[in-house]
Amino acid sequence: MLERVQRGDARYSETARGHRPLAPLRLTGWRAAAAWAACAVPVLLGALLPAVVLALMARESGQDLLSPRYLGFVRNSVTLAAIAAVLTVAAAIAIGFFTAGLSGGRGAAAASHIARLGYAVPAV
Repeated sequence: MLERVQRGDARYSETARGHRPLAPLRLTGWRAAAAWAACAVPVLLGALLPAVVLALMARESGQDLLSPRYLGFVRNSVTLAAIAAVLTVAAAIAIGFFTAGLSGGRGAAAASHIARLGYAVPAV
């Protein structure tokens, strides 16, 4: 609702006749390095850094990390992550199918609204 108020009467859409594909841009030098770094920072901060911190904490805990109990914890975590990844990819494929193949129908509208929930609802 707030987005609609801020946007006012502005419209953003691409029609079949008015759409022109963007030409690929080859980055070189410092621009290529900056683009690479911008893409690497979320991976480093979101995955690598927490993994390193957890590994250091585990090493310093003095626990037997190869015991059946801890290996069960690892198995449960990996299983849960894999299920979440499969469900996310399946949802993305379904939304892509409905929005690309059924433009204008109820399925496309419903898929589009569901896909936007992640932006509209905090912590979803």
